[in-house]
Amino acid sequence: MNCTLLSYGDAVKLYVDALADDFPPAELRPSAWIEPLLASGVYRAYLLRDGEAPVAYAFVCKLPSGNVYLVDYLAVFAPYRGQGVGTALLSALHAELASADALLFEVDHPDFAPEQSERTKRERRIAFYQRCGTIDTGVRTCVYGCEFQILCLPCAVTLSGVAAADALDGIYRTLFPPTFYETQVVFHPVKNG
Repeated sequence: MNCTLLSYGDAVKLYVDALADDFPPAELRPSAWIEPLLASGVYRAYLLRDGEAPVAYAFVCKLPSGNVYLVDYLAVFAPYRGQGVGTALLSALHAELASADALLFEVDHPDFAPEQSERTKRERRIAFYQRCGTIDTGVRTCVYGCEFQILCLPCAVTLSGVAAADALDGIYRTLFPPTFYETQVVFHPVKNG
């Protein structure tokens, strides 16, 4: 499998065409917010291919004042799920961003699942990330009503607690317009990771 950094045009097309199939509407941002970030280079899209077939993708945002990335969106296209593609994508992304200090991940917090089946799905997703080497940072956020648990995949350093919260805060301030950030982003008290 081959992981490539997408051009601006291909990244915008992927964002517009694919994300609605893979993420809940509350977690999607207008492409008008994303396009300037892609153009500036702080936001990037990676596509994993198996031969010529696209099988998975990830969008990442870099902390402008540091070397930490938020894996903003990560998904495997439906026909390829359950075949180890997610693990291959994480491994490829880790290799692509090997010079980073750390990669942060927002995962839907299981305690806020509306029903048991969704809680189980969220717990499985967290277990997957942990098998791939992530650790719980102890950071919890609420963005536009979505409750997240923040995980870290260490590269050069392991971020947790206040250090992870500070890095994520800088990334959120990059991702979101100020009025959205002020009204829709909440950091819960940090717990030991």
